[in-house]
Amino acid sequence: MKRDFKLFIFVWLYLNLLRVISLITMKSYAGDINLNDILLTIYYGARISLKTAGVLMLFTFIFVTLIGRLINKHLDKLR
Repeated sequence: MKRDFKLFIFVWLYLNLLRVISLITMKSYAGDINLNDILLTIYYGARISLKTAGVLMLFTFIFVTLIGRLINKHLDKLR
C-alpha cells in the first residue's frame, strides 16, 4: 500500500510538471494572460491530474497489489 501511494504521488507530480513545462513553452501562443490565469490553470489542472492519477493507480492497485496478495496467500497454502 505504501508503494502504491508513493507511485500515486509520483504520477501526480509528473503530470503537474508536464503541465508547467507546457505552460512555459507555449507562453508565446497564450496571448495576453496574467498571473491569476496561470495560477488558475495550474490549480484546475492539478485537480484533473488527481483524477487521472487516481484512475491509473486503481488499475495498478487491482492488478498488481491485490492479485499479488491473493497469489501469495494461495502459494502459502500450498507450502
